[in-house]
Amino acid sequence: MRDFRFGLMIGDFPEDGSRGAEFASRTINYLKEVGEHYDSIWVPDHLTQVATARGPELKDVIEGMTTISYISAIFPKHKVGTAVVCNNFRNPALTAKMSATLDVLTGGRFILGIGAGWHKPDYEQYGYPFPSNKVRLKQLEEAVRVIKGMWREDGFSFQGKYYVVKDVSGCPKPRNPRLMIGGGGEALTLGVVAKYADLWNLPEPTPESFRRKADLLNNHCIKYGRDVDEIGKSIWSVVVLAESDAEASRLAATTDFQRGFSLIIGSPRTVASRFNEYIAAGVESFITLFVPFPDTHASIFSLKK
Repeated sequence: MRDFRFGLMIGDFPEDGSRGAEFASRTINYLKEVGEHYDSIWVPDHLTQVATARGPELKDVIEGMTTISYISAIFPKHKVGTAVVCNNFRNPALTAKMSATLDVLTGGRFILGIGAGWHKPDYEQYGYPFPSNKVRLKQLEEAVRVIKGMWREDGFSFQGKYYVVKDVSGCPKPRNPRLMIGGGGEALTLGVVAKYADLWNLPEPTPESFRRKADLLNNHCIKYGRDVDEIGKSIWSVVVLAESDAEASRLAATTDFQRGFSLIIGSPRTVASRFNEYIAAGVESFITLFVPFPDTHASIFSLKK
């Protein structure tokens, strides 16, 4: 099941020093210049900056669901999605309601990507409890059951350890409900993917690690009696692209993402070769964040030529 092939992700904070309305304007202009080369647009869901800042300046961080709602109206030809919303930021019944509403308003173009959450500063600064990884994953599984139940049933009820809903209609129902689960935890996350996901997104793998995780996903699918081919397989990657490998390496030294992230760095030929390795490993779709963001350097276009 493949809903998109090449997805373009926007950054949720600027690397060019812009703030407020200026950052919003540059983001929209970036999508207007670059977006036509991609079949989908994606936004992250963080409340604080995830990459280590170069310097002490405070940077704006835009909220995911608000942003994707706005973008979906401006770019009516694109599928739009979240990569991925943090389950703990919103009650799952509200997430189901918000995503169904957005799917109806966009004519079935919205894809809800959701994950267990991982960035502890998001939780700490905004006052959310940050339970253990195991608990967050158990919460994610309950949330997914609530979301899919509300999408499909009228008068849906659920009594779990973490979430409860009672006889909820959940209307309107989404026109084209699709749930993408992000993550690669081998014991718990991939089991949730196997049971419930329409799409799976693995962040920053190597081709080898993707192949291994896909094999484990297949094992989980066999366990739960599901055909693994029903699940679309995608990756999220951070790319530094320039006219030459040397220029890309120079540019990589200027991005906030140089620390803590596995960057794909190089010329269009180098990056395309890397993407082909992923395709050979079984990747069907790509969600790509080009950094520094929102730099509309001409080399981005070269990847699509």
